[in-house]
Amino acid sequence: MRIVESKYPFLFSPLKVGRLTLKNRIEAAPVNISNLPLSGYPTAENIAIFEEKAKGGAAIVHMGECRIDKKTGISHLLCIALDDPEVIPYLHAATDAIKRHNAFSAVELIHPGTRSDPAIYDGPIWGPSAGPGHLGKDYEELDKETIKYIVGRFGDAAEVAKLGGVDIVMIHAGHGWLLHQFLSPLNNRRTDEYGGSLENRARITLEVIEDIRRKCGPDMPIEFRMSGTELTEGGLTLEDQIEFAKLLDGKVDLIHVTCGTFHVPATNQHMIPNGFLPEGCNVYLAEAIKAQLKHTPVVAVGSLQDPQMMEDIIAEGKADMVALGRALIADPQLPNKLKEGREDEVFPCLRCMACISENFVPYVRHCSRIRRCPANPMAYKELAARAVKPADKPKKVLVIGGGPAGMEAAAGLAERGHKVFLCEKTGRLGGAMLLAEKMPFKFRLEGLRRAMIKRLEASGAEVRLNTEVTDDVVELLQPDVIVAAMGARPKLPEWLDASGYWVNATESVAQKAPEEPAEEGKKSGKKSRKKAQAEGAQSNTISLGANSSEDSRITIGLGAVSPADAGNSTISLGTASPAMKIQFHRGNAMSYEHALLHPESIGQSVVVAGSGLTGLEIALWLAKEGKQVVVAGKAPEPCLGAAYLYREGLLMELNAAGVNILNGAECLGMNEAGVLLKPVIPQNPEGPEADQPEPQAIAYPADSLIAACGMEPLEAEAERFRIQAADFWKIGDCAQVRKIFDARREGSNAGANI
Repeated sequence: MRIVESKYPFLFSPLKVGRLTLKNRIEAAPVNISNLPLSGYPTAENIAIFEEKAKGGAAIVHMGECRIDKKTGISHLLCIALDDPEVIPYLHAATDAIKRHNAFSAVELIHPGTRSDPAIYDGPIWGPSAGPGHLGKDYEELDKETIKYIVGRFGDAAEVAKLGGVDIVMIHAGHGWLLHQFLSPLNNRRTDEYGGSLENRARITLEVIEDIRRKCGPDMPIEFRMSGTELTEGGLTLEDQIEFAKLLDGKVDLIHVTCGTFHVPATNQHMIPNGFLPEGCNVYLAEAIKAQLKHTPVVAVGSLQDPQMMEDIIAEGKADMVALGRALIADPQLPNKLKEGREDEVFPCLRCMACISENFVPYVRHCSRIRRCPANPMAYKELAARAVKPADKPKKVLVIGGGPAGMEAAAGLAERGHKVFLCEKTGRLGGAMLLAEKMPFKFRLEGLRRAMIKRLEASGAEVRLNTEVTDDVVELLQPDVIVAAMGARPKLPEWLDASGYWVNATESVAQKAPEEPAEEGKKSGKKSRKKAQAEGAQSNTISLGANSSEDSRITIGLGAVSPADAGNSTISLGTASPAMKIQFHRGNAMSYEHALLHPESIGQSVVVAGSGLTGLEIALWLAKEGKQVVVAGKAPEPCLGAAYLYREGLLMELNAAGVNILNGAECLGMNEAGVLLKPVIPQNPEGPEADQPEPQAIAYPADSLIAACGMEPLEAEAERFRIQAADFWKIGDCAQVRKIFDARREGSNAGANI
């Protein structure tokens, strides 16, 4: 008998789930459809998303969260409408698309309970117990009649799904949704048969399972999603959830183990593991639960994408399957590539949190209904990607710049039949991505860079490194089209010239500098991540600005300190201090680019000027290297332009690392006493600040100053090529400084449409 060998034999072995036999152990986890229409009926564009995951090789393809009854609660508008039988033909279109690629379809049944949003739902906010509502409308305790009604609506929704061709229904009883609320002592304070003991708190869940079995038959596979722990004091522990899982064993066909609860927002960072947590950080939960079960297979989830790790999880019996969410947004073809031994072609998830943050209601103010992924510029643009055709008339195209925009454009153009020359003035491809490799927590960018290079090499584009494009090069190549993807340069503050030296200037500065401000960081010490989460993501941010007191003070350190008690942790900015003129000098100051390339030049105590994303990541990198770091930013809050969940995780990490953030602080440079900081006065001339004297600068002792003041596009350098070809495109950061996603999307547009 012929046996085809696999590099990952356990990962690509079959698994029996109820009446179904899965072809491998990879599940496309439930991910919300950001562009689902308000009707809740999947569109052709939505269905294309599911089909790409099925085509990519996943054994189960989940279609995301589904509402079961909008009459008793709805939390957001990104749910398939299983409470409306009119959805059935749309479900058939979706499930047919999945099944034609030898995969099984699945849906996730959710009732939000107290997570219902009064902005889109005007009924009672039902929960296991009454209490103050987190969105302003108080919770009402569910009466038994309504409990029975909701149990029935779970069964009805499962029946609609089955009629629509769905193969597997998942009951979501984790993350703080209604069934989880009944389980959790944080939410359930009932004294009747639905509260108190585990058996009582689990009663509604078991009734839901029974109702689905009654309406859909014993052969309809049920997957059950649960949080292995709530990761918070007083909440459900792993030990609690092991006992709960024993009640489910044999009653459901798969148990999918996640973690956390929306009721404690800090746990979001483990629920959807951020880029600072190790891969597979939640697998231990699935492993512990599986060890105590006798019948039902277990699914592990949580930022899994490393093939050897996934193979080992199955081989070592930690779980029976792995569920991939963001990894299959980044590269839907991941399962096929692993099966075929093409690991180096996988576009990895960066765990930048962009894909979920823009739709993470109610935490973000507006739901963008967009799914952005820097690893996959065509994510949620699958129909447009299918429409890309070979070039009608191949052209000679010169791409200037080998960063993410240039590589994406060059590969796409060459794949369509154009003759492409990509010229990069340095010896390496990657552009700004190369700087990120210096920071260990950004290591996934190197995987993306390598995958992009692999695709570029296979495309047939001619790559010329160490080649700066001049007029002579253009004259020699005679391109029909020029694509300028030349990137950007660090924006230097006024106190640094292009060479990194101070500009001669003077400033009125408070004569008395603080004695030992760095000691505050020593006193506070480095915090554990758990303690940082408990204290909150922004507890290390301080506003540096004038107040109404005669002797204005600011707090330097973690936590608020009153002027009376502050002692050495405060710096006087009052007008009582005499001022003197101090000449700026170079000191040990540099751009962030120089700092990353020459870390040996950085002292032990550092001020980072700029509280945007780059400044905060530089600060975290330095703190993890053992430096004492302060971030000074002019903005009232740090890093507001970053993806919500990434920003939240980054601030937690900075807090745990002992980094102080000074808000409303303008950096003026450096003198003999240290880094010069000056409060930013709010632009409100009619407010109380109008009568305040102009604040003086203070000198903050530090060994080094790093400017992280953003980037400026190389627009003029790009524009000079506009007249040198019949067609000219300007893409990426040289057009406008943004993120990798934007650069790759513009590169993809050029590659598909020239």
